Amino acid sequence: MPRATARGNITLRQSRPASIGTGVTVSLSAMCLWAVHGIERLRRRRAERQARAWLLQLTSGRATTDDARAFRQWCHQATRHRIAFARTRDQWMRLNAAAGSRLTVPPHTVSHDDRCPPADADC
Repeated sequence: MPRATARGNITLRQSRPASIGTGVTVSLSAMCLWAVHGIERLRRRRAERQARAWLLQLTSGRATTDDARAFRQWCHQATRHRIAFARTRDQWMRLNAAAGSRLTVPPHTVSHDDRCPPADADC
């Protein structure tokens, strides 16, 4: 007999596949994988938005020492932050090159010490 676990309005049967309508049947483990994948996708998108905001702030000419400190802290929070910032920075550089240097980054942008560590760096 399948063991059932009730959580709120949902009952999970651990030994049988679950039906999601129109004759489609998936296992509970597959549904969990989809949920985890969806959560990771949302986290990546959020990190990408934050990385764009950091790039704009750090290249605005108005970045402060506190901003640099907060940026380093953000970078060290998660690998996905470092990856998102590296991709955002690379996109900016490619756009700048494609525009024939018409897109400029102010010369007083972030110093080398304030940059996010490489995406593959261990923190």
